[in-house]
Formats: sequence, C-alpha cells, structure tokens
Amino acid sequence: MLRGSEVSDFDAAGCLTRRSVGEVHLALVAVYAVFVVWLHARSEFLSTTFGSFSDWSDYREVAHASVWSAGFWTGVKPAGYPLLVKALGEGAALHWAAVLISVVAWSSLALVAVLVVRSRALGVAAMVLVFLLSLGERIQVWNDLAGSESISISLLVLAIAAGLVLVAVRLVSPLATRQLHGAAWAVLAIALVSWSFTRDSNTYVLLMTSVVVVAVAAWRRRVTLAIAGVVGLVVCGVGLVTSDAGGRWIVPYDNVVFNRVLPDRDLAAAWRDAGMPDTPALRAHIREIAYHGDPALFTDPRLAAFRRWVVDHGRATYIRELVTRPSFGVGGPVGDLDDLLTSPVEVWGRIGGHSYAGSPLDPIVDSVFVPDAVPLAIWSLFVAAAAVFLVVTTRRSPSRGAVLLLVGVLVLAVPHLWLVWVGDAHNVARHSVTASVQFRLAGWLVLVLAADELLAGRRRNGATVDC
Repeated sequence: MLRGSEVSDFDAAGCLTRRSVGEVHLALVAVYAVFVVWLHARSEFLSTTFGSFSDWSDYREVAHASVWSAGFWTGVKPAGYPLLVKALGEGAALHWAAVLISVVAWSSLALVAVLVVRSRALGVAAMVLVFLLSLGERIQVWNDLAGSESISISLLVLAIAAGLVLVAVRLVSPLATRQLHGAAWAVLAIALVSWSFTRDSNTYVLLMTSVVVVAVAAWRRRVTLAIAGVVGLVVCGVGLVTSDAGGRWIVPYDNVVFNRVLPDRDLAAAWRDAGMPDTPALRAHIREIAYHGDPALFTDPRLAAFRRWVVDHGRATYIRELVTRPSFGVGGPVGDLDDLLTSPVEVWGRIGGHSYAGSPLDPIVDSVFVPDAVPLAIWSLFVAAAAVFLVVTTRRSPSRGAVLLLVGVLVLAVPHLWLVWVGDAHNVARHSVTASVQFRLAGWLVLVLAADELLAGRRRNGATVDC
C-alpha cells in the first residue's frame, strides 16, 4: 500500500509486515529518558518532601501497617501507593521509582503510537507529541514529588499503551501476535489493578469500563473480553469494599459539607430537610478542610449527632441532590471546569520552600498542553469533530480498534472529572490531574489518528482480513 512517496509497513489487512520501530525511534526514546533523568537529577525535591502534604501523613500511616493487617488494606488511603512506599522507603529510591515508572510508561506509549499510526512521518510526530505531553509540569512536578498522582498517571498511560497493542497491533505471524498480545494482557492487568488501588476515584472509572467491557463481550460473544470484564468487576468490588470498610469517604464528604453545602443557603436547607443537624458547632467549620484524625471532627461530642447522620444518611442525601438538582450535580462541576481541566501545579511546585526547577521546553510543552480556557475550548471542538469523523469513517479500517479504544478513553474522561469533583471539595485541581491528562492525551491521539486517516485516503469498501 502506497502513501505518496512512502511505502507502508502494513499489508491490506493492517498487519505489520516488517519492523516499524527502528533506530530513529529507539534513539528518540534514549534521548527522552536521558533528558527526564537530567531533569530530576537537578531537583530540589529529591528525598526531601515526603510528608509535606497533609494527606501524605495518611499514606505513611498505611505504609507503616503490616501488609497482612486489615489496617493496611482498609486504611485511610488506598493500599497501592503505600505498598510502593513500604517497598522502597521515603527517600531517593521512591523518587527515582516514580521517575522510572513514568519514563517506561510514556516511552511504551510513544513506541506503540509508531506501530498504530500508518504514516511513518506522522508516527514520528506522534512519538514526539507523546513525549512533549509527558514533559508538562502537571506530570513532572508529581514525578518530582513521587506522589500517588505520579503513579496514577503513569499506570493509566501504560494501560492505554497495552490496550492499543491488543486492539491495533497485529503481526503477520499468528504465533508472534499471540505472544505479543499475551504480554500486553499481562501489562494491562497489572497496570489497571494497580491503578484502581492507587486512588479511589480510579476504582469507579475502572468499574464503568468493566461494565462496558462485559456488555460488549456479551454482544460480540468474546470469551477473553468477558473474562477481562469480570476480573475488572471483581477488582472494583474489592476496592469498593475496602474503601467503605476504611470509611475513606467520610473526610471528603465532610469537605463537601463544609465547602459546598453549608455556604449555600439552598443546599444547606436541603441537607437540613434530610435530617442533618445544622448546629453552631458544625457551622464553625465552614470553609475549613477536613482531615483524618482531626479531633474536632471525630471526637467533639457537639458533632456526635452530625457524625451519626453522615454514616446513616449522608451518602443517600448527596446522591439524591446530585441527581435532582442540576444546578448542583451539573452546574457545580461546569463552574469548576477550569480547575478540573487545567490542573495548575504552581502551588505544589513550591512545597516545603523548594521549587520545581522546570524544563527549558516548558514554553513549548505548555502550548501543546493548551492550558488556557479559549484555546482549550477550540481544541476540544476539533477533538470532538475528529472523534466523530473516525467513528463514522473507520468501520472497516484496520485502525478501528485503536479508534474505539481512544475515543472510549476520551469519553471516560468526562465521568472521571465529574467523579473527582463529586468526591471531594478540597484540592479539586490536584485530584483531577489524572483525568485532565487522560482527556488531553486521548484527545491528541484522536487528532493524530484522524490526520493519519486523512493522509492515507483509505477506502472502506473492502473487508478486514485477520492476520
């Protein structure tokens, strides 16, 4: 198949007929890895900031518990990140582990992009684009801080890379394809299970994904897909049970009450109608941030009735108001969309009196990441148009699997952002960083695939042949 002056690496069925990843691509990976290592070797954060955030003391508490104890798995934070802390400690090893996981994840996605994109020149451009996105401050600050945000982003990127291999990379040799896909399934399983136990909001996103996978598997009668979906549901069930047993939702719920409900007259009235004791002792916490172990919240006898009400009726009241009050359930997240989508990190880059040294590429990267409201809105319209174009025009294309996967990841970013907003009223911008990266990464890759389709000019009148 010819593309202008290019010779395709794919046959008519979309199978790779020769080695697409060559010296140029591997050299780009090496340059990227060296640059990222240099970026963090000059960091002021190195081994100095663990515990600088209030919730990091919670992670430390879980990490110090025995891995065989209930306190480890049903603690105040999910067990995934504390398990890494337990294995590596709180110093330089943890820092470099976060950096290494990030480098592996983004390099894997960049190389997979080369295999998925059919135009060689566009494949190199996609690779560079992936690397530029990864160098954004929103990602590298968290790698520097070695926080759960870093691990969450990296695991999601690794899962997307593995998923693309499964749906879009096929080799001429059936045996080689099975071996490649077997490795991709293993990576996908490890990445998603770890991801779901890194942040509680991730569990709900995986739950939605698993439900869709099971439905598609039943429709298409795909046994492997059905098994994957059921395993995902089991993992999510375990995550939800451990979260509920640890009462991890209570502090974020208190944040919602203190910062969204009580300051709003109508919402406060709705919560009072549902039985919430609206007392002067409770109102003393308006605009305050709740945290685990706060004696004013967990032991003050004046708040005992409020604590009982939260456990018995708090979540039902919240869900009802989110569903029946569009100005709250929809208008609230839309009003905070700027923070949700841009996830500014300037404050976190100055934690502990230190500052993220930054990168000489930051001006370029910031432009690619389109952080401003108007450019982001325009970019989002192009992405939406590209997604519709791909879904409509690739029905019989070998790239159909990649299109559906990336459009699915893009669409899932919307409920992911909503879940972050609903889940806590504190540090919304920080908590949404994984979802905002998900939105941008999927959006850019959708644009790349649309450009690839336009450049290829493929016709859709032939049947897709299995390799």
